[in-house]
Amino acid sequence: MSFGKLISKYDKNDYLGKLVSFPEQCREGWKIGKKVKVAKAKGIDKIFITGMGGSGYVGEVIQKSFFQTGKVPVFIEHGYILPKFVDNKTFCIVVSYSGNTDEALTIFRELNKRKIPSVGISSNGKLAKACKKCVIVPGGMQPRQATGYLLFSTLAMLAKAGLSPLKQSDIFEAIKVMETNQKQIMAKAGSLAKTLHKKLPVIYATEALNASAIRWQTEHNEIAKVFLHWNLLPELQHNEINAYLGLGKAHFIFLKRTKESKKMNARIQYMKKRVRSIGYNSTDIEAKGKGILAQIWYANYLGSLTAFYLSMLHRIDPTPVNLIESMKAYLKKNT
Repeated sequence: MSFGKLISKYDKNDYLGKLVSFPEQCREGWKIGKKVKVAKAKGIDKIFITGMGGSGYVGEVIQKSFFQTGKVPVFIEHGYILPKFVDNKTFCIVVSYSGNTDEALTIFRELNKRKIPSVGISSNGKLAKACKKCVIVPGGMQPRQATGYLLFSTLAMLAKAGLSPLKQSDIFEAIKVMETNQKQIMAKAGSLAKTLHKKLPVIYATEALNASAIRWQTEHNEIAKVFLHWNLLPELQHNEINAYLGLGKAHFIFLKRTKESKKMNARIQYMKKRVRSIGYNSTDIEAKGKGILAQIWYANYLGSLTAFYLSMLHRIDPTPVNLIESMKAYLKKNT
């Protein structure tokens, strides 16, 4: 059965349509953030971002894209813990697309208890109502579908506060790299989905694309409902390189930037030989773009579309996440 027939039958909530329009969502998210009234930050020596799932992914991208050029360190938390070092010199951001995420609300309340100001990013819910300064984005989607609104509005807000090392040109390049390469990315995603069908995807990413490796995992978990393993170069060459037992059917993907260092390219070539030596095939993916944000989102976009086409091959609707909703109901009843 062709992808067209599978999509008409199984994509009941037009997930593909949301992916196709995702670059425009990112552009709209930037506009939303630019409208927020934020004063230039004074005396801020760190940024703290908390959130879960698709909302929490905002922190992952910001931490990695600020890592090499930012003057203010970014700390993230996916859970209930508010570190002691978070104080009034910290720019605190609480991200919850629904506005009702238990972990995010717990940290938000603790911030209020310590009298530490915070900014909320949400579409609705308790966070939007309780937070004195909350960036409101459009609702009605799964959090993972709304990362364009969540991330780019946060980036715009940080830029206005003078806390972002990224230029506006970096933002627009990240959006344009998805738009101009969309047809090519969709074709590659469909082909890659066929390669990964009934196999365990294993992502080996270079360290700069850490956030993309995470995104590939979460998108494949939520959209295609499959397990995915990832690790980073060069770290994996100090541990995982020794492993070869119990993997089963798998396909390796080497995720890298177009211009990697000579040392990193040598490490990639060694691992490709290692993968072949234990009987597995691999695929190379080069993240296009000059800036790190563009490279991350090129890789992310390909990962999201690959997960979508894989969900079609599995003949499942990519939108619902029934087990996540079941878990939330269980916690509400038992805590």
